[in-house]
Amino acid sequence: MTEKNEKRARAAATFLVRAVPNVCIIISVMLIVFLIINAVNDAMNFINNEITLTLLFILAVCTVFTSVLAIYYQRKIFQARIMMRRMKKYIDANIHGGDGDEIG
Repeated sequence: MTEKNEKRARAAATFLVRAVPNVCIIISVMLIVFLIINAVNDAMNFINNEITLTLLFILAVCTVFTSVLAIYYQRKIFQARIMMRRMKKYIDANIHGGDGDEIG
């Protein structure tokens, strides 16, 4: 992959990471409004139509994507914290006269 394509791929990934949670919020609010309107006036038929089913599908896909990203970043942060603790133990052991083999 060339450097230009790599930058485009990173830009696209960054856009998705930022855009998908907002899309989830927007579609969720739309569906909540549809449910409220449908409860007030059944004749509007907001729930049993193709648009609502499409919105539900998009919401489900966005939610899965957002959840996977959240899990990924939580694990990344957790691993970084573990690494920082190990580094701190190693530094403390070396400063306070340990043998330096106390990683982990």
